[in-house]
Amino acid sequence: MLAAILKVAVISKASADDVRASMSFVIGAVAPVGHPEPLRTIVDVTRSRYDEVWAAGGHPHYMFPTSYGNLLRITGGEAAEVGA
Repeated sequence: MLAAILKVAVISKASADDVRASMSFVIGAVAPVGHPEPLRTIVDVTRSRYDEVWAAGGHPHYMFPTSYGNLLRITGGEAAEVGA
C-alpha cells in the first residue's frame, strides 16, 4: 500500500547505518520532526481513532504524546491508509 502511495515499485527497510547517516537519529529514536532535510511523511489514518498518539523523541528513551491532527501538522504529513 505504501509503495502505491509513493508511486514506487518496491519499499525496502533502511539499514541502521543508512538511517543514522541520513537522519542523524538511531533506529528506534527517529523523531517525526527535526530532520536535517525536508522529508515526505505519510501518517497512517488508522492512528486518527486515538485521542493520543506517541512518537519517538530523538533518543531511544524519549517519546512524546501528541494528537493525530497535531502529528499531521508538525510533520506536514499526508494522511493515507498504509495498512490493512
